[in-house]
Amino acid sequence: MDLSTAILLEPCAGEGAILVEAVERLIVSLRRHGYPLAKRLLLPRIKAFEFYGPVAARARRAIRQILMREGISWATSGLLADTWVRQADFLLQSPENATHVVANPPYLRWSKLPLLLAEEYRAHLRSISTRGDIAVAFLDRMLVWAGNKGKISALVSDRWMFAQYGAAFVADLKENGWNLVVVDDQPVSPFVRHVGVSSAIVRLDRKAVEADNDQSRRDTARTIHARLLARHGSLDAAGCTVKVGPALGCGDTFLVSDEEAATIEVRANPSVRFTQNARW
Repeated sequence: MDLSTAILLEPCAGEGAILVEAVERLIVSLRRHGYPLAKRLLLPRIKAFEFYGPVAARARRAIRQILMREGISWATSGLLADTWVRQADFLLQSPENATHVVANPPYLRWSKLPLLLAEEYRAHLRSISTRGDIAVAFLDRMLVWAGNKGKISALVSDRWMFAQYGAAFVADLKENGWNLVVVDDQPVSPFVRHVGVSSAIVRLDRKAVEADNDQSRRDTARTIHARLLARHGSLDAAGCTVKVGPALGCGDTFLVSDEEAATIEVRANPSVRFTQNARW
């Protein structure tokens, strides 16, 4: 693929895991199609954002190492890295243009944000994207950058897709001509470090949606769920209160009986929590 006119957006660069791969692919493409690794050609190709300064600096260092390894001078590689990775809050930036968007948005509940920051976000973002999971806000702003022809791929927590606010966002996507396809609903070891969250790889674009088995299974599950609700009613209607859910992620919690609990030496690993289920 010729990437000589492509523009990549990475809205939450972190330490540059995605960017390093993108830079390597960009260089391979330019060489394959006979383009020089010139500063004027490279500068517009990548736009990335990282909120936290020290992390942004690590991303720049990783990119600079790749560029220098490919024969680009110290000065030019430094200029490119500094230009490509901006220390800024992506959600508050004025939209620009991008042909490709790739990201691993943060998995953070809106209730965990500092109050003033949450208020500032809500003043700048669409209300449909400011509920539940902040990753939805990232996806929504990525759509603006991608415009009518851009393509978006993201590694996200999959919990928002099972929530009411997520369903509303997906419905809004479809109304505005976007298609969301779950490419992989259980990617194997997708993160550099261990992360206790269930993730999925999704793709958003304006192409006609092809048959997708994973999405078909999800639709079937929702149909069965609706049928069961109609027949038996909901837990809420039965007077039950549920205080845990999929949005809490993966925790080291185990259900044991009173007898089993007595044999466990909790001090060996105080981070592990045990819940006795004798009264359940």
